Amino acid sequence: DETLFEFLNNKGEDIPEESAVSAATSTAPTVGSKGSSESSVRAASPSTHEDFEGRIKSLTTEISSLNRRNIELETDCKRLQKRVA
Repeated sequence: DETLFEFLNNKGEDIPEESAVSAATSTAPTVGSKGSSESSVRAASPSTHEDFEGRIKSLTTEISSLNRRNIELETDCKRLQKRVA
């Protein structure tokens, strides 16, 4: 159980920044008549790009925190189920 807990606890923290960025750009609206989501990111102003990066980092941190809390709750639930059984 301890090894599984450690694995699951670290699972959400090792998200590469590139995958988070590509996930955000894949849902970005297109700009121009034939623009793709990638070209819309290139056309964005630098401040907008920085805003996206900051938001991505913030959301990644929040996801990691929620994953940790979820694992803690699952562990507590299993412990209580064993106590009741």
